[in-house]
Amino acid sequence: MSRKCDGSWPKAKEQHLRIDKPAITFALGRSVEALAERLTARAGDPSAYAELDEVVAFAMKAGFAIDLWRTQNLFYKLARAAYPDVRLRADTGDAAAHAICIAFQSLADRLRVRLPADTSLVRLQSMRGEIDD
Repeated sequence: MSRKCDGSWPKAKEQHLRIDKPAITFALGRSVEALAERLTARAGDPSAYAELDEVVAFAMKAGFAIDLWRTQNLFYKLARAAYPDVRLRADTGDAAAHAICIAFQSLADRLRVRLPADTSLVRLQSMRGEIDD
């Protein structure tokens, strides 16, 4: 998306076109939320992370102040539920999990959401209720 639009903004300014920033900001915000919801349904698909990451990057680069509160909350819940297991699988050599782990990290940075730090096997088993604390 951002690659398609990068050249449009300078052209619009050159031609003195009026850009309806509030409407675009609203539409981008809704799109970001929809992509975040889709990500929670497709948490095992690295392209779902990339799509959301790309749209958020575009909005930030273009200067649209979208409200990321709901997206950040959805991603936070997903990170707490899925990231420890993905990280553990990536650490044991699972290439698909490694790709998802990288996508998680990129999106977490963009959304300013902290990923769980303790992904040890003991902690993961404790979170799953497999061992007693």
